[in-house]
Amino acid sequence: MMTRANKPFKTHSNICLPLMARNEADLLVEVDKLVNAKPDIIEWRVDYFDDFETIDLMTDLVNKITPKLNNIPLLVTLRTKREGGKADISDSLYVQLIEQYATHLIIDFLDIQFHSVKNHEGLLTLLKHQQIILVISYHDFTKTLSKEEMMKLLKEMQHYYPSSVYKLAQMPRDFEDVLNVMSVSYEVGKEETVIMIAMGELGKVTRVLTKQLNSWLTFVSLDALSAPGQMTIEQAKELLSQFK
Repeated sequence: MMTRANKPFKTHSNICLPLMARNEADLLVEVDKLVNAKPDIIEWRVDYFDDFETIDLMTDLVNKITPKLNNIPLLVTLRTKREGGKADISDSLYVQLIEQYATHLIIDFLDIQFHSVKNHEGLLTLLKHQQIILVISYHDFTKTLSKEEMMKLLKEMQHYYPSSVYKLAQMPRDFEDVLNVMSVSYEVGKEETVIMIAMGELGKVTRVLTKQLNSWLTFVSLDALSAPGQMTIEQAKELLSQFK
């Protein structure tokens, strides 16, 4: 897998830091802090940004921060409240904004909430013609699908959006759920690029054993945690180095 800067990626254990500023001034300062920490990817969580619906401003800001990234790839994510984010918007507005991001923002990766877009054939056609790597995502903060349900969902994602990254982040109720996530990650990750996360402290092992589980990316924080069970970048680098 190659980015716009022709940067090759490891097949597993890439580290991603979130950019969660609310305004332009904070955004430009925070980017520098994240770049200094040397992650493999920076995820701009635009749902935290006050003006994520203003496409001209979003385009201008991407153009401003790109030179600061030192070729670190940029993933843009608009996470709705339905899937644990801050954006309190309808699926129809979500689709409209994703269309605008895909056609106006010069970025490496774009997160796509699968259940928000899978019935929109026009968006599917548009995205297939963009030079952006898609991260097709599914989140559930209350439960974990069965192994069979996860396999079915991943196959459905692959059908609609082939040659993408597939992300499932779910909350385990017990360690059997964690084992099911690990099993699916290991099996599907042999052939596809997957991010498989069991959230919370119970599922922290899925954020650490990314090489063993064929999981492409682990999400970390610079200091303050942004998701259940998430590690800081320093913790992640130390632990991942122990499980090479």
